[in-house]
Amino acid sequence: MKRNEQYELMPKILDIAIKNGWKDGKAHKNLLALYPANFGRNFLTDNHYRLLILNHGFAKAFFDDKSWKCHLMQMVLMEDPIEYLIPFLDDLTPNG
Repeated sequence: MKRNEQYELMPKILDIAIKNGWKDGKAHKNLLALYPANFGRNFLTDNHYRLLILNHGFAKAFFDDKSWKCHLMQMVLMEDPIEYLIPFLDDLTPNG
């Protein structure tokens, strides 16, 4: 997956986790929005996004409490964990 595709998906990925209760995601999403030219490129190039989406808190919010560990293990094994999340983007809706 190309960096620009990853960069376009990250706000949607973060939105799902934030709406489902992941408070740490708000600051990261704001940084992506404020500094797309610099932070966005560095965020993907330096693989900072991996630290976010391979985080227990993110996984608990993005997936349900029962399956998050299984999904997290699968994501860790992938070269690009964002690709693992793509099929879930349309299926997942925020809780509440």
